[in-house]
Amino acid sequence: GVSSLWRGLAPTLIMSIPSTILYFSAYDHLKDMIESPFAPLLAGVSARCFTTTLVGPIELVRTRAQATTNPNSASMVHIIKDELSKGSSLRLWRGVSPTLWRDVPFSAIYWTMYEHLKVKCLDWYGPQQSLSQHKNALTWAAFISGATSGVTAALITHPFDVVKTRRQIEFYHFDSRDPAKNYLPASTVRIMREILKNEGFWGLYAGVAARASKIVPACAIMISTYEFAKAHLRTRT
Repeated sequence: GVSSLWRGLAPTLIMSIPSTILYFSAYDHLKDMIESPFAPLLAGVSARCFTTTLVGPIELVRTRAQATTNPNSASMVHIIKDELSKGSSLRLWRGVSPTLWRDVPFSAIYWTMYEHLKVKCLDWYGPQQSLSQHKNALTWAAFISGATSGVTAALITHPFDVVKTRRQIEFYHFDSRDPAKNYLPASTVRIMREILKNEGFWGLYAGVAARASKIVPACAIMISTYEFAKAHLRTRT
């Protein structure tokens, strides 16, 4: 039914809220620590590596919940038990490697573009005479810069998102050379080669419209809300 469109919402909320707060906080802290013109890039990559590894199991649960057609198999508890019954707890981190392939360059592109565009937007907005004007200008600059940087990074890194999703859903492939092994972990490179061979270049961009339509407003809303909250708290202290 209609409720199936929201399958995987629970793990998404559990993952998104704390990971976003942790990610932005880590980025700001690292950016202030790094004395380099590449501080946004380095801070973004480091913060993303940390948070992606931390929430890897929840990301796996979310992906499996959205992929299953059986509502009884979509619960977080069922998925975690099923994964642990097939091997060690490290199975919960499968898919982290292709996720990093996607998220590390995404963060590098996003934060580098965002910081540059934010300065340009504030310059275009002109001088702000009051704290209220400054917060409004910063919020809109962050909204526009976040949306632009988000869609650019999403388009460039989308092939790795396709690989990540397929690797998490189709974790094993048959090894005809050694049947005793039955199935082996599917590597990022192997999946990408198979997509190029069977579906062509555009197979790597399957679902790009849906992902972009999610990422653009998400990036814009999250970063503008975060910047507004920071500016508001600073004026209160």
